[in-house]
Amino acid sequence: QRQMCIRDRVYPDGRMIQARGEAHGELLRQAHGAGGFGYDPIFYYPPAGKTFAELTAGEKNQVSHRAVALKLFYEKLCQEAEYADQ
Repeated sequence: QRQMCIRDRVYPDGRMIQARGEAHGELLRQAHGAGGFGYDPIFYYPPAGKTFAELTAGEKNQVSHRAVALKLFYEKLCQEAEYADQ
């Protein structure tokens, strides 16, 4: 299973920045952990050996699909800004 997040920015001239983040894991039948929201208690993330609900906020902010998408989006946005300044 995977959770996915896509962030987009479309400029008036039609140019677009798009970033996609994914987190791969397994859906459990029983909830584990009290943190997070939505699917977090049943989304088991094998590299951490925990569900997203069991991760600390800091851990989750390093590996979640949203975090990955936002990091990549930020990098692409910075590259776009550097290109525009040339």
